[in-house]
Amino acid sequence: MANAFLTFFEDDPKQIELVNTVTEKTLQGKLLWNKSTTTYEATLPNRVELIFALSNSFLPFVKTKTWAHFVVRQPNGNDVLKIEQTSSFPFPQVENVTKSRLETAVERLFDIVNNAAKGEVEKVIDQLKNL
Repeated sequence: MANAFLTFFEDDPKQIELVNTVTEKTLQGKLLWNKSTTTYEATLPNRVELIFALSNSFLPFVKTKTWAHFVVRQPNGNDVLKIEQTSSFPFPQVENVTKSRLETAVERLFDIVNNAAKGEVEKVIDQLKNL
């Protein structure tokens, strides 16, 4: 079972390197993410998929999204990496949860992808204003 194996070895340096490389390519603009209401997805040239499954805040008045899990999936459907967020509580200082280095790297990637999505909305607003 791949997921149990990956969970046991979640601090594997190669997995952290994978996430950090995805982050680097995203920052360079070489990896583009498609955003929907439930996922952020990117596809590599070899058809490997990178998927953030999104979840809403458990507080109904908070409209922010966070990630539920992150998957790197091969074209044959096998998951190279799958990590679930250990906590979706919006105030980390209130909760005493130790996060792995891998989860911390995935959170950084999510923040970058999520902020880029916000930037796209601003670009559309600017385009509309220039009509």
